[in-house]
Amino acid sequence: MSDEVMEKLGVNMLNPEVPGIVEAQEVEQESLGREGEDSGVENVPEEEQAPVTVPVATTISEAPVVLAKDEILKGVEDILSKGIADLYKNLAEDRKPKFRAKGEEVAHKIREMIAKGKIKVHAVLKMIKEWLHSIPGINRFFLEQEAKIKTDLIIAYGEGKAHHSMNAI
Repeated sequence: MSDEVMEKLGVNMLNPEVPGIVEAQEVEQESLGREGEDSGVENVPEEEQAPVTVPVATTISEAPVVLAKDEILKGVEDILSKGIADLYKNLAEDRKPKFRAKGEEVAHKIREMIAKGKIKVHAVLKMIKEWLHSIPGINRFFLEQEAKIKTDLIIAYGEGKAHHSMNAI
């Protein structure tokens, strides 16, 4: 860029700053330099003059940060919630928060295993069984079958994520 363009934009290549942000010290120096100009200030010697400061906004507004769920965690939660929506709806209101909290805890632990790349099948199966066992009156065979299906899906999902992340490197 030419010097004229740089000057118009207010950018100094040796000292690049964000255009539009002015330091209070620079404003103070400029205001002291214009003492005689229609500022309403009498010509008073510099020793007696109080420094003039002009408040200047120096912050740039940031876009609001939206915390999104981790992709792996969302995938694990989707797998865990598959097929049990009816069971959750029929659950007593006082048990729903506990069931949900336990499910989220299991999902976070599984997510950590997937992120590390060390998925322990037995540990995943055990956590899912304990979580599903908190549903009252659930058939033991149904519980075993659901836990096994969910474990298989999670293992496949975890292996897919592990291969995907290895390809990204």
